[in-house]
Amino acid sequence: MYLPTVQAKSMRGFTLLETMVAFVLLSLALALIFQIFSTGLRSGSAAEQRVAAAIVADGIMASLEDRWPLEIGERSGEEGPFSWHLEVQSADVQTDETLPTAGAALSHRLLRVDLQLRWLHGNREQWLEMSTLRLGRADG
Repeated sequence: MYLPTVQAKSMRGFTLLETMVAFVLLSLALALIFQIFSTGLRSGSAAEQRVAAAIVADGIMASLEDRWPLEIGERSGEEGPFSWHLEVQSADVQTDETLPTAGAALSHRLLRVDLQLRWLHGNREQWLEMSTLRLGRADG
């Protein structure tokens, strides 16, 4: 069967150059999509570790009096992948000398508790800090 020349020209396929340009554009688009997904996965992993660190820190702060006597000083330890450092110091409180109890001996004092957690995420060190005020015995 003989095809007319006009119809044969319209049935031509893609040239090699057009095909190569299409593959280059497709590979660039796929590389961009993979980069977006990997960044999302890394961010999700870092957020998960930060939430776990906050839970551990909250647990340490909540159980301070159950674990140790609340007194001025420093403590360190480890919980899972987290290493922590706890510092208890007297809180700076200005008293009003005109108050009737300002000169009396108090049975309690205000303590500042600082907690720092550290852990590794990949090859970078991460940290979380928490601070609170607690009421401690004046003799302790």
